[in-house]
Amino acid sequence: MLYSYRYKGFIVKKVIFYWLMLLPILGFSDLDVNKVTKVLLSIEQNKPLKYFNENVSLTSKFQKNSKGLHFSSLAEADILFMSKIKNSSKLVITDSYEKLQKSDKSVIGAVYIKKERTHIFLVRERLKRSGLRVPSKMKKYLISECNLNLLCLLPS
Repeated sequence: MLYSYRYKGFIVKKVIFYWLMLLPILGFSDLDVNKVTKVLLSIEQNKPLKYFNENVSLTSKFQKNSKGLHFSSLAEADILFMSKIKNSSKLVITDSYEKLQKSDKSVIGAVYIKKERTHIFLVRERLKRSGLRVPSKMKKYLISECNLNLLCLLPS
């Protein structure tokens, strides 16, 4: 009888230990909505941009935390944000750097989580080709099309 109480206590301590180890990971692995919102709002065009994402919980997170970021239907949207829809004539901000590298010119950027941090990249040439602008204060999120190609980074 005494053995079983010790064993149960050990199991409870072990479960508590694992929860304490997982808690920071679960807390920090979420997308930094404020940072992403700030960057998306900085993308300028002649008219306010509208975004589309079919993930209702992600869309509601952005709508709760941001003022000025407009999510709309697929037909009305200018940019598909982290969407699973393919072969669209709309501009796209994808959810991984690899997709940004392998994509066509309609993908203008990427927003993703790596090592518990939110990463944001916008391709300068693709934005310009699409008639979009980003202010100089958001320069740190811009990369050149050349940076996506490994051969371009090699010295000649």
